[in-house]
Amino acid sequence: MTILITGGTGFIGSHTLRQLVADGETLVAYDLMPDYNMIQAVLGEDASKVAVVQGDILDLPLMV
Repeated sequence: MTILITGGTGFIGSHTLRQLVADGETLVAYDLMPDYNMIQAVLGEDASKVAVVQGDILDLPLMV
């Protein structure tokens, strides 16, 4: 199962991703303005295990 984390490149989202990556989950970080530096700083080499999608949660067709 893939888990979608909205606001995934912010402080809380990226730290949530770190724990879920450690648990072996498949992840998508969904963010209006992705901060790739935050993902790299928090996840290190595990950053490549997370798909980052830029988008607004109000854009329902993109979320599907």
